[in-house]
Amino acid sequence: MSKYEKTHKKIIDATITSFNQKTEKEITVTDIIKLAQIHHSTFYRHFNSFDDLIREMFESTMPDENLEQYSFSDSINILVEFVEDNFVFFRNLLKNRGKFDIIFRYFFQKNIFKNNETFAANELIYRGTVGMLEGWLENSDRINKDDVIHYLILLMRN
Repeated sequence: MSKYEKTHKKIIDATITSFNQKTEKEITVTDIIKLAQIHHSTFYRHFNSFDDLIREMFESTMPDENLEQYSFSDSINILVEFVEDNFVFFRNLLKNRGKFDIIFRYFFQKNIFKNNETFAANELIYRGTVGMLEGWLENSDRINKDDVIHYLILLMRN
């Protein structure tokens, strides 16, 4: 791994650590720079903006598998497992609804949306899924993962 790649990974790791402690609105580039022990100029050599960093951080934690190779039910299971494995990150990200929406929309376009579906079908399925995930993130003491998977599969099959 080159020095550039090591530094890049350090920045992403520092951001993940920050998200596990604070909400996105509470995290600054300065916080990440201090945690990663780098300079401002180094940060901006790697990322054009904080939003670019969040998008890449999300991509780096996403499942490596191409979900198109899986059945629909397995894709939903992988999605929910991914959210569960990064639960604190997503719960904190949810507090800034705009960023949460941008990241999940990207994930859906890459992995879930079907090219043969209409815009309306994809949009409504997306919004229903995000609503269910939000409900789970906000009420994890009363909603369990298996229920989320069950109802997401029902939503998307109908």
